[in-house]
Amino acid sequence: MNLSTLIVGGQATTRKGKALELASKTSSKFDIQTLDTKESYGIGDIKKLSTHIYRRPYESLFQSFLILEAQNLTVEAQSALLKNLEEPPERTRFILTAPSTEGLLSTISSRCQKIDLGVSTQVTFNFEQIKSFYSKGSLERYKSTDKLDVDAWLAFWRQVLLSKLGIGTPPVTVKSAPQRILKYIKLLNKLKEMQKRRASQKIIKTIIMLESPEINF
Repeated sequence: MNLSTLIVGGQATTRKGKALELASKTSSKFDIQTLDTKESYGIGDIKKLSTHIYRRPYESLFQSFLILEAQNLTVEAQSALLKNLEEPPERTRFILTAPSTEGLLSTISSRCQKIDLGVSTQVTFNFEQIKSFYSKGSLERYKSTDKLDVDAWLAFWRQVLLSKLGIGTPPVTVKSAPQRILKYIKLLNKLKEMQKRRASQKIIKTIIMLESPEINF
């Protein structure tokens, strides 16, 4: 019986909610472990997780391991995860989330049952998180890049551009010309494609930080 599940489509928060919902059906909160790849995504993180998968559940039918936004995992990390998916312990299940299967090894996708939440019609951004990011110094910004959501970042800058063109209320004050903002948005779209090809997440998000137009709050 295949107990590995891949949840695709929708927004990241929706996918996470669905993953937790599935896990709670067979596992108590004591038997659910979560790896959020916005914070950890290397082979070391998967190896650390692997040391726990052979433990028996504390009080549940299964222990569930949630890997959120698995497309952020490095190729090496995905290869290590694949070994666990191929021969999972009897009372262990894996639940992965990702926008689509494109950023995952095909062998990982083929090992999982799929749940498709459909196309997300709107990506939103958290203004307070963006404000907090820009209020930091360069070093602190760099340390915070792992928590950047490229889709939400893109949604924010699209709204900034529209406001520069006289459409909608400006979320912030940006001195840069519309052409400069448009150039940055095009860069973000290219970086999204690189993300699908499993390029280094740290490099992608560092470029996002370094190339960003300045903002005044």
